[in-house]
Amino acid sequence: MFAANEGKGGYKLLNHKDTPIVRHTKVKGNRSIYDGDLVYWSSRLGKHPQMPTYKAKLLKKQKGKCNHCGLYFKDSDLMEIDHIIPKSKGGKKEYKNLQLLHRHCHDDKTTRDGSLNRAYDKGSISEEPDAPKGARPVLETSQTGDCLA
Repeated sequence: MFAANEGKGGYKLLNHKDTPIVRHTKVKGNRSIYDGDLVYWSSRLGKHPQMPTYKAKLLKKQKGKCNHCGLYFKDSDLMEIDHIIPKSKGGKKEYKNLQLLHRHCHDDKTTRDGSLNRAYDKGSISEEPDAPKGARPVLETSQTGDCLA
């Protein structure tokens, strides 16, 4: 072994077998960072100038897939950030408690876990029934078509 005693730990000449092998993922096809595919580059690098940092980190962590349905995100998909443990049930806003979902998957997950805030629940809004005396939901035109009967 060849070594020198300079400083605290000294220097050691390593053998070729001591160098760890680091594998790199090849860039697909003719992709470029400038081609506008935010989802691909965010999930590959974990950052992109046109993607918010927290979304890019979540894309990289999830390997470009939705945690609910397991499908890959496409550039045209609407992505929403979801709390794995809802805030209404004690969850915190930390990266380990956040996940990226398709918008429709987020709606489905929210209804299933019961974290939907009742004040904003669209399903609880009901329309008033028509008044009993002559009110109709659709207006009918007169015979001549220019005025109401």
